[in-house]
Formats: sequence, structure tokens, C-alpha cells
Amino acid sequence: MIKIKAEIPIVNIEIPRGNARRFEITVTAEGKPFDLSSAKLKMMVESSIGETFDATANIQVSENVLTLEFPPEFSKDAKWRRAKYDILNVSTRHTLIRGEIFLLEVVTL
Repeated sequence: MIKIKAEIPIVNIEIPRGNARRFEITVTAEGKPFDLSSAKLKMMVESSIGETFDATANIQVSENVLTLEFPPEFSKDAKWRRAKYDILNVSTRHTLIRGEIFLLEVVTL
């Protein structure tokens, strides 16, 4: 059994509104790769205006690398500028990471 520390890493994300973004996060436990390939993950987002939505489709996993992929549609018509999120390993009921998503205004369209 792998023990996960009670300290949940905070990963904040900035996305220019209407732009595609991809983030890769390497997950380790006690300095060793933490294999997520068999984990069932879920990502929930709660915006600053109270809207809550499931963003699990934005997650991809390859061994211990968690990739968060945000297509332009994710933020293009969003009415919010800031949101909290977390990613839960549903299999073990452990929160892997949490943080905030900040939408940045763009000048060039």
C-alpha cells in the first residue's frame, strides 16, 4: 500500500481566455514515481460565480505524468475569471492536487 502525505500539492493554472493550453504534472510519492495508470481520476471546477462543472475530460494519464489539456472552448465564452479545482483519485478517495485556474484577458484576437 502506498501512503500519500496529508499535504495536498497546490498547482495554480493561468490560461489566456480562448487559448489552448497543456500542462504536464509529474506525480511522485516519497521521491519515487507514483503510477497513476490504473487510477480513476475526476476533476471538478468551481468558478468564482458559483458554477460547478466536471472537467475530467481534460485529464490524460501516462504512468506518473498527469496531463491537463484545455482546448480553446474551455475558456472562450466563460463568464468567470477565477475558479477553484481539484483532482481526486476516485479509486482511493485521495485528492491528488488542487489549486486555482485564472483566465487572463487577451489583447490580440
